[in-house]
Amino acid sequence: MSKVVLIGTGFVGMSFAYIALNKGTFETLVLIDVNKEKSSCE
Repeated sequence: MSKVVLIGTGFVGMSFAYIALNKGTFETLVLIDVNKEKSSCE
């Protein structure tokens, strides 16, 4: 199982997350940001 932890969900972080998820390069993505609304899945 591969896991990626991404710190910072601004424009660059979210662009990376979007591209990486579409490529299917890992199974788990963890988003961490000081703004909890940006990194929340709720």
